[in-house]
Amino acid sequence: MSDKDFNYSKRQVDAIYVRKTTFEEAIDTLQAEIDAIPPPTPTPPTPPSPVDLTVVTITTPTTAANGNIAYMVNNTDLTLPSAIGNSSYYIVKNIGGTVSIIGTVDGTNPILLRPVNASLSIVSDGTAWRII
Repeated sequence: MSDKDFNYSKRQVDAIYVRKTTFEEAIDTLQAEIDAIPPPTPTPPTPPSPVDLTVVTITTPTTAANGNIAYMVNNTDLTLPSAIGNSSYYIVKNIGGTVSIIGTVDGTNPILLRPVNASLSIVSDGTAWRII
């Protein structure tokens, strides 16, 4: 190296020092801002949404309506609508006497729901009724 390589004026040296100092201060400022960020608060898991059910009590032969319905059936028949294109969900509970579910469910028609207090959940997959 020659003397020519190190021939800087005082003004040039001062400018380099200022840039270096400004850069270091910027890094320190950014690090302080990063350190000040609070850790993320864990989000509690969202509980599953309950099925929105309408509760219907029947005592005379009834054809089930489309929707999510809990049928409380007392000594009568509940007829299922066509499963084709249907997205209904039913809970059927025997609250007294003999209860028949009319319509093919998992290959069985009719289904006798007994004893009293027995229940059955039925859903359409769009082509057939299924017990779940």
